[in-house]
Amino acid sequence: MKMHQRGKPGGFLAAAIMIGINTRMDKRSIRQSMRKLAEKVPPKFLMRLIGRDLVGVYYHVVSDDAIPHIMHLYDYKSPALFEQDLIYMKQHFNLIGYDALSERLSNRTGLDRKTAIITFDDGFSQCFSVVRPLLLKHQVPCTFFITTDYVDNRGMSPD
Repeated sequence: MKMHQRGKPGGFLAAAIMIGINTRMDKRSIRQSMRKLAEKVPPKFLMRLIGRDLVGVYYHVVSDDAIPHIMHLYDYKSPALFEQDLIYMKQHFNLIGYDALSERLSNRTGLDRKTAIITFDDGFSQCFSVVRPLLLKHQVPCTFFITTDYVDNRGMSPD
């Protein structure tokens, strides 16, 4: 199979196909390649491809600063890019919180088309100092999952 050169039509599709073939790629490379591919796919097509009424969008942290204990684990967005995400999602999705999702699923009342839930994993301090003000500004519900073993660094020490 011939790989297209960067910038030529079909290059991202070829890269995605090669990801499936080349098993030597590490998970980070695969995620980065899939992210690049997803950035080029129109949202309407992506929603058809997903084929679900509910989309879960998760983040770990949002920051302008380099976070040494995070940057080797995964990429994260700046506050400006996260705010752009919020604006886009408000325009294109019915954003609901965890309680509303639970209630609708429990009562079997169903979901509106193009419903999305936003979550943050791990509970880093930036969730409060950076993310919360943006969520309040745009009146967007969000669910935070907190790793309680690490609150006040309790789970970090061997004793």
